[in-house]
Amino acid sequence: MHEVSFAYLKKKRRIPVLDGFSFEVGQGEWVALLGESGSGKSTVLALAAGLEVPDQGKVMLAGQDTSALSPSQRAGLRLSHVGQIFQDFRLFPELTAAENVAFMVRLGGTPGAEAQERAAQALRDVGLNNRTDHKPDELSGGERQRVAIARVLVASPSLVLADEPTGSLDADRRDEILQLALRVLPQAAFVLVTHDPEVAKYASRVVTMPTLS
Repeated sequence: MHEVSFAYLKKKRRIPVLDGFSFEVGQGEWVALLGESGSGKSTVLALAAGLEVPDQGKVMLAGQDTSALSPSQRAGLRLSHVGQIFQDFRLFPELTAAENVAFMVRLGGTPGAEAQERAAQALRDVGLNNRTDHKPDELSGGERQRVAIARVLVASPSLVLADEPTGSLDADRRDEILQLALRVLPQAAFVLVTHDPEVAKYASRVVTMPTLS
C-alpha cells in the first residue's frame, strides 16, 4: 500500500486512522506490525485483504488496485490469494476439524472428495492427523489454532494476514504455533499484528505504526 489514508465514520463523524501510510511485504517475508491500540494495525489488515478500500492512496493485492474493484471482485481476489488467522480462531463449531479445513477449498470450487483429501493432508502437516473428526469444543486452544493454520495452508495463499493469532495462548503454545506457521507457510508473504514483543521476534522485519495526533 502506498500513501494510504483511511478514516472510519462514526455517528457521521470521521475518525482518521491512517494518514499517508506506506507499507509493503514480499513473498517469504514475515512482517510484524506493532503499535498502540487505535494506531491502525487491524485497519492495515482489512485494507490489505480488500475488506476496506482507502480514502486516498493505493492498495495493491495480487497486482490489482483494490479501489478499482467491486466488492464481489475483491471477495474473489481475497478467496484466491489471502489467508487469515485470528486470535479467536473463527472455526465453525458444528463442523469437525477436517470439515472446517475442507470448507475453504470447497468454497473455491474444489470437488468434495479432493477437498477432503487436501484437508486431511493439511491437518497431517500441522500434526493433527489424529484429531480430524473432533469438533472445535473438543480441541485445546493450541489445537484449534493448528486447525486455523491448516485452513490457511490448504488454500496455498500468497498473502497471510494474522491478527493477534497467539493472544489467547500461553508462552509455550505461542512459540509452538509460530514455529509451526513458519515451517508450513514458508513462501507466503506474512503480516502479523501483535502487541507482544516476543511474537515480533519471529518476524524478519518490524513496522511500528505511527499514532495520529
